[in-house]
Amino acid sequence: MALLLAACATTPPPHDSPERALRALDGAIGAERADEVWHALDEGTRNGYRVAWRARRAAAELLSLLPNDDVDVDAATRVRTARAVSPETLFAESVAAADLKRLGSEIDIHAGVLSLVTEARFATRNGEHLVFLRDPHGAWGYAGFADRARQSARQELDLVERLSRLVIIRTLGRGAS
Repeated sequence: MALLLAACATTPPPHDSPERALRALDGAIGAERADEVWHALDEGTRNGYRVAWRARRAAAELLSLLPNDDVDVDAATRVRTARAVSPETLFAESVAAADLKRLGSEIDIHAGVLSLVTEARFATRNGEHLVFLRDPHGAWGYAGFADRARQSARQELDLVERLSRLVIIRTLGRGAS
């Protein structure tokens, strides 16, 4: 029961308006806390990183089936699959501090909002827009890292596909001898 309470205490409530989501994003960036930025992201972006993380875990499992000296698997791949203990840490790894600092410098907390039913746009100091999306449950989050999340998921899924083929080839090769 204490573990459940601790888990609930560390997860902030969802943002019920785009303005609150913007303030949460601004506060997380100001505190230089990538883990808090994670909670300010939209659900689609977080799901992209969850897919990437699950794929990375699958890649680690596949790597465990191959010998450590397999010539078709480089050391960087082995190191990459060993890291990222959660989707949040995968996000933090993929976003440089400079990216967050640049984003923080663009946020205008007093900017007007163009709000539609499921999307809100805040003007930035440089004239661009920060896009926030509303999920089906009514929670708002920043969608500016969505492309990066999709790219990360695609890369990790490609790695799983490549390693799956390699494991099959090695397994069939062992069975033939």
